[in-house]
Amino acid sequence: MAERKQTILDYVKNEYLEADDDREVTYDTPLISSGIVDSFSMVSLKVFLETTYSISIPDAKATPEAFDSVNNIAALVERFKRADRRERRELSWHSRPGPGPPTSRNWRPSAVQGIFKEERVICCPAGRRHRGRVPDRRAGKKVINLCANNYLGLSCHPEVVAAARRGLDARGYGMSSVRFICGTQSLHKELERRLSEFLGTEDTLLFPSCMDANAGVFEAVLGEQDVMIADRLVHASIVDGMRLAKAQQDTYKHSDMAHLEQKLQLHQDKRARLIITDGSFSMDGDLAKLDQIVELAEKYNAMVFLDDSHASGFIGKTGRGTHEHCGVMGKIDIVTTTLGKALGGASGGCVAAAANSWRCAARRRVRISSPTPCRPSWQPAPSVSSTSSPTPPNAATSSRPTRPGGAKASPRPASSSRRARRPSSR
Repeated sequence: MAERKQTILDYVKNEYLEADDDREVTYDTPLISSGIVDSFSMVSLKVFLETTYSISIPDAKATPEAFDSVNNIAALVERFKRADRRERRELSWHSRPGPGPPTSRNWRPSAVQGIFKEERVICCPAGRRHRGRVPDRRAGKKVINLCANNYLGLSCHPEVVAAARRGLDARGYGMSSVRFICGTQSLHKELERRLSEFLGTEDTLLFPSCMDANAGVFEAVLGEQDVMIADRLVHASIVDGMRLAKAQQDTYKHSDMAHLEQKLQLHQDKRARLIITDGSFSMDGDLAKLDQIVELAEKYNAMVFLDDSHASGFIGKTGRGTHEHCGVMGKIDIVTTTLGKALGGASGGCVAAAANSWRCAARRRVRISSPTPCRPSWQPAPSVSSTSSPTPPNAATSSRPTRPGGAKASPRPASSSRRARRPSSR
C-alpha cells in the first residue's frame, strides 16, 4: 500500500503541479479543494489508475470525495482490486460445470460493475417526427433526443435522401471490394477532391468512418523515433489509434498551452513531434485553442493533428471547422473528420493533409510500394552524403516508401521464411 501511495503521489506532483508551484503535497493533502486536481484532471487520473493497476473504476464511483487525497485514491484502488479478485473467483465458478458460486445467483458481471447499458430502440427516422421526439418501442412513450449529432438536420433532409436514391440507381449499392483492389470509383475521387477544397488541404483519403481514419493515420506516418503529444481529453478513437503506432506517447493538460510548450521543449530530441487535439471537445463543449497550438508548432518545428468531427459543417464562418473559426486554415498538417454527424451521412470519414505527407505512408500500410520517396511537405529533403553509394539503375522500381525525416523503412531480411501476404478483401 505504501508503494502504491508513493506512485500516485509522484504522478500527481509531476502531472498537476506547475514548475513554479512550491506547495508541499502529502498523502493527506486535499487535492480537490486546493485546486491541484480539477474535474478534467480526474479523468486522466482515473485512466492512469485503471491502466497502472489493471482495474475498472465505474464513473459513478469516481467522485471528488474519492479523489480528494492520495490516501482516498489508494483506498479506492484497493477496493476495486479486491472486487476484481472476487470477480475472477466467481468467473472461475461460472466456467465450471454444476451450480454457480454459493454467494451469487444469476450473477451478471456487467450489471455488477455498473457498465451494462440497455439499448434504446428508435422506431422512426432521426429528427423527422415531433421535432426530435421519437417513439421508444420498449418504453412505449415519446422522448426528446438530446444525444444525436445531427446538428444541421441533414440526416433525413429530403434533398439528401433524394440524392442517395439517385446514387443507388446510378452506381449500385457497393463495390464488393476494398479500394486498392477494385473498389475505387470516380465518385470517390470527386468526393476526395471536393473535401480537400472544403477543408483547405492538398489531398484527402476516404475511410469507412472517422474512427477508422484515426486508427490508421498514426501508424502510417510515425515511427519509433517520433513522439505524439495529445490533449488529455481527445476522443477515444484517437487514443486507440495512438496505441497502434510505434511512436512514443505523451499528453498535455486540457487546453493548457504552457504545459504543451513544456512537452514540446522536452521532446526536441525526437525526429518528429505531432500535437494531437480535437477541434470541438464533444463531451465538454469547448473548442481547441488552435491559433496558439499552431503558433507553438511553428516555434518548435512540430506538426498538428486535428480531429474536427464535431465541428465540420457548422463551426466557422462558412462551416469548414475549428481551423476556420480560429483563423488557421491551411496551417493544420493532418485533419480527420466524419461525414456522419453535421454533414448528414450514415457513415464515412476521411484524412486530409498535404499531398505527399501521408498518402504514400498509407500505401506503405497496405503494402503498395511507391515509385518515389514520400517526404512530408513539412520536412526538408535529407542531405546526401558524399560517401553514399551510387543509386542503382533500378532504384525507381525497387525504392521503398520514406518515413518522416527521410529514413527508409527497413526491408524484410532475405532469410525470412514468411511468405508475402496477399491483400485481403475483408
